[in-house]
Amino acid sequence: MKKMLSAGILLTILACGPEKEEKVTPLVKPAQIAPEVKQQIDLLNQYPDSLPLRENAIELLDSLGAFQEAMAQMDALIKKDSLNAGYWMRKGELAEKAGDTSAALRAYRYSLRIYRSPEVLLRAANLLAETKNDTALLIVNSISDEWTDRAVLSHAAFIRGVYFARKGLTEQAVKAFDACITYDYHYLEAYMEKGFLQWDGANFAAAKKIFTTVIQLKSTYPDGYYWLAKTEARLGDTANASLHFQQAVRLDPALSVPAFAIEKNDNSRPVKK
Repeated sequence: MKKMLSAGILLTILACGPEKEEKVTPLVKPAQIAPEVKQQIDLLNQYPDSLPLRENAIELLDSLGAFQEAMAQMDALIKKDSLNAGYWMRKGELAEKAGDTSAALRAYRYSLRIYRSPEVLLRAANLLAETKNDTALLIVNSISDEWTDRAVLSHAAFIRGVYFARKGLTEQAVKAFDACITYDYHYLEAYMEKGFLQWDGANFAAAKKIFTTVIQLKSTYPDGYYWLAKTEARLGDTANASLHFQQAVRLDPALSVPAFAIEKNDNSRPVKK
């Protein structure tokens, strides 16, 4: 018989403080947002009961990084349909982006009261794993016992690895990331986390091998090139490091690179020591 957390126990361990009344701001003033969405907000203000218009406004606000405003619009949707698990999950996603972990966990907890979704459980577990919270391990173990879908199991294994990595338990973390890769060979984040562990342990040759695998799996992944270049630089291979730093910046101009890797007439700024 499979062992899994009961819904009641799970909701209890996900509790994150006293309940707070959700404040609803049903409308957004056009002056608060970028001009390109003014027309959408004008329509929403004209037809405030339109769910499609409000949902579209939420997506637009999300895309602009206006997460608090998007959450206010989610509150308006939730006020109309508080038993919509998807609304609560979406609010949790927005709260994550806004950096409000407590609000995200609270929203996920409400979502789980309505429908026990592996996606919501994984999102909650990931947040907890990043903060070394032991509840993360309880949740992913429950998920692994309850679901058989390989995608779900790969995410659960990855989060288990994150938990162990943040706790400084390298051997257990690597084992979990390897399990994740067994479920999904192209799970790039698992490779990256393994590479970071090798980097932190000053095992630069091992890290280089892992980051090389990453760019072989996905040749357009800037972080793979960036960290491969960093390991090559540590190993004294500045020629290849320079080439890979340059490729990383071409794929993601926001990345910072060392002075030696800046191409002529390139505006990339050096890494500050």
